[in-house]
Amino acid sequence: MLLDPMGKVLFMEICKRLRDNKWTVDDHQFYKDEDVTEAVFALPDYLVEREDNPEFEKDIAVVKYEGDPGKMKENQIDGVLLKFYTKRLKALDLHESISELKMFQRKNNATTVEFFIDRVFADEEVQEWFDKLFSQLDAQMTDIYGDEIKEIPIVLLPKRLHDLPLHTT
Repeated sequence: MLLDPMGKVLFMEICKRLRDNKWTVDDHQFYKDEDVTEAVFALPDYLVEREDNPEFEKDIAVVKYEGDPGKMKENQIDGVLLKFYTKRLKALDLHESISELKMFQRKNNATTVEFFIDRVFADEEVQEWFDKLFSQLDAQMTDIYGDEIKEIPIVLLPKRLHDLPLHTT
């Protein structure tokens, strides 16, 4: 799959929908002196403080370009990985609805639920998977936030996210 534009569109669309659920990107990794091929998402501070659950303080999801770093520099990737951490999903009561979605699911175990997409965003099956996943996630996150959802700001995606993958060599 071409990294740019096909892979980037898929990667960014997934990131935008996670952001729309008020999840935030940890952008500290974008400034390290190492290759960066992923965006790590956490729950908003508001939810972490309200729920007082140590699981909520940890990363909940990762969106990652998969493939050989050398080929990425040549605009080729294998696909995009969306990984959710099982403990956080269970703490939020999201595990069942996300893990039962079998399309593009690569792994479902005690640690992670992973989806690997190696097709373009416009692909009919990708659209079906995307709609099913995010309609479930959107509805459940709205229930979790309750009426306060309007007060929780949507944090903009970091500008450097668009520049991924970052290579130091």
